[in-house]
Amino acid sequence: MGRLITAICSALPATGIPLEVCYVPEGKQKIYPQSHPNGVWVDMPAEQGVAIAARFDGQLQDLLKANVKPWIDFEHTGRYPSAGRPTAFRYEPGKGLMCAMDWSTSGRRAIKGKDVNYFSPRVDIDEKGIPTSLPKRGPLGGLVTEPAFRDGTAIAANQAEDTPNHPAMITILASCGLLTANEAALEGAETLAANRVTALKANAEKIVTLEAAKADAEKDRDEWKKKFEDADAANKSEKEKRAKDKVEAAVAAGKIAPRDEETKKYFTDRIVAGDAFAEKMLENLPKQHPGIDKPLVTAAADGKGAQGADGEHAFVTEARKLITANQAKTEDEAFSLVASNKPDLYADYCKQFEG
Repeated sequence: MGRLITAICSALPATGIPLEVCYVPEGKQKIYPQSHPNGVWVDMPAEQGVAIAARFDGQLQDLLKANVKPWIDFEHTGRYPSAGRPTAFRYEPGKGLMCAMDWSTSGRRAIKGKDVNYFSPRVDIDEKGIPTSLPKRGPLGGLVTEPAFRDGTAIAANQAEDTPNHPAMITILASCGLLTANEAALEGAETLAANRVTALKANAEKIVTLEAAKADAEKDRDEWKKKFEDADAANKSEKEKRAKDKVEAAVAAGKIAPRDEETKKYFTDRIVAGDAFAEKMLENLPKQHPGIDKPLVTAAADGKGAQGADGEHAFVTEARKLITANQAKTEDEAFSLVASNKPDLYADYCKQFEG
């Protein structure tokens, strides 16, 4: 049957606030608590140190999950205020079972002001005096001024008295810029550090989510872009086919000379570009007269037909005006335009070739 011991004391450092305390010193020692006036042996064997520390840390982590968290008091009174909370156990060769502490404001003040000088745990031991477990209820130890056991192992301070002692996490976060020097020196810096890490993790998860959303959006954008490009290419191909078909139909109808590549290209390009007027003009082109491809001649000397400048037929004069005004590049193109816009003049021009 285990026995609850509350008189194994460790001296606190002369300066500074320790990160941890020696919960049970290494080795075999006899103590004389009030509950055991004849003394009791407590044994923390080095060869069992790692196993004992693992067992105690597992029990502590289970207690930390409960609604009422484990804590330490002052002078083993079992009353508040709390001096702090144990957070983890480990074994250190040459020292014994070490316990990390998250000190309360009252605990820090009492240690720094030297109102207390020792830490005394509450621990169950077996018949051989080996630590077996933590108490399931009540504080797990206390800060005391008068130890029953006066040979406790001193705990070395990691910081000077005027510099608060912080866990390694705080030092790391401060060096990374997540905590300022002033924040690292405040009471409750551990909680602030934990909150910063939580926020950092949340931001990292948010960034990952945003990156994934961005990748999905870019994928959708690229897919839609390809669809638009394909649709545009198909639309252009359809327009080109439509224009080519209309020009070929005009050639077949005798409206454009088969070898007049320039005129065919002009109407093809304009129809592909969506020029409705050019398309209508192509439709209204009259069929060419069998003699239209002959050299241009002036109107008959007898005055037959409409006359233009220099004795030329007005149809020819109008065509040349278009060329002069850069509205047509060739005579064939100019004739086609005049014939489309002035079919009566074109018909009069063709009469000189009849008979």
